[in-house]
Amino acid sequence: MTNDIHEKLNTRKYINGYKPQAEKILFTIDGKNIGTTQSFVTFQGLPKAGKSTFITSVVASAFTTWDIFSCKLVFPANRKRLCYVDTESSDYDYYRVLERIRQQIITDFLPHNFDSFLFREDSPSEIKEMIEAYLEENKDCSIIILDGVLDLIQDFNNVEQSFFLVQWLKKITKKYDLLVLLVLHLGKKDQNSLGHIGSYLDRKSQSVLKIEKNKENKTLNLTPQFLRSSEDFEPISIMYQSNSWYQVENDKKTTDYIFGIEKITLLNKVLDIPKSYNQLISDLSEITSKSNTTVKKQIKNWLLDGSITKVDNLYKKK
Repeated sequence: MTNDIHEKLNTRKYINGYKPQAEKILFTIDGKNIGTTQSFVTFQGLPKAGKSTFITSVVASAFTTWDIFSCKLVFPANRKRLCYVDTESSDYDYYRVLERIRQQIITDFLPHNFDSFLFREDSPSEIKEMIEAYLEENKDCSIIILDGVLDLIQDFNNVEQSFFLVQWLKKITKKYDLLVLLVLHLGKKDQNSLGHIGSYLDRKSQSVLKIEKNKENKTLNLTPQFLRSSEDFEPISIMYQSNSWYQVENDKKTTDYIFGIEKITLLNKVLDIPKSYNQLISDLSEITSKSNTTVKKQIKNWLLDGSITKVDNLYKKK
């Protein structure tokens, strides 16, 4: 037995009385546990199925007090940094995606604890090396988005390469105590996960989520394919109207109470001038991506806590 193998054996051995850190749930959908530290979650969908619409909303939810499309990312204490990695977009599309995130956060600039990289021209090995270099330099990073995972492998039908890519994901999620969100294209013919890497990710991901476009209903739908740590959530549907996406919610969904500096920022933006009830509903729904039903509950809460007032059929800040 070599010294290296002997050392590994000792570090893998069960330790009597050792209590690991409690599981940290960082990603929920409709309150369900989707992703924790030391795990990875796979988003699947056909090209142009709306994956970026959901992914950017999930990213933005890490920097708001409210969920977006029932999705919520949260940071563990003292590790409040997120990194978004794009491996395939043009410069134009890449910056358009980041602008969408900024708009959903309702800020003039992206947050100081948000990092992003475009690795379009780099090889799979270079991308993985740069990601690990970033993680070594940013120990406070707890969430990474990899859009898309196929650019981290040379041949997605190669069993050995697929195996070692999944092993790499398992290694970095444990070593750096991360949650990794992956984006994987589906095959156009059979709509199955692509190649051996897709099969491996289906088996090893904590959760597998599918994004589909419903042309008849004109909606984008997010559905659970496999949830290792929770029961399935109800499918999430969003619809595009009045230059914005909003969630088509069912009756049992509840609203999150928006508070703190984000409530002040939101009120300053949506009530820059007094507005009618219908206009306030429309503007608030567009900014927060919430349905009209949810927005009405939020307005009621703000009236009750005195944040806004109604004067002569117009609503304004107090």
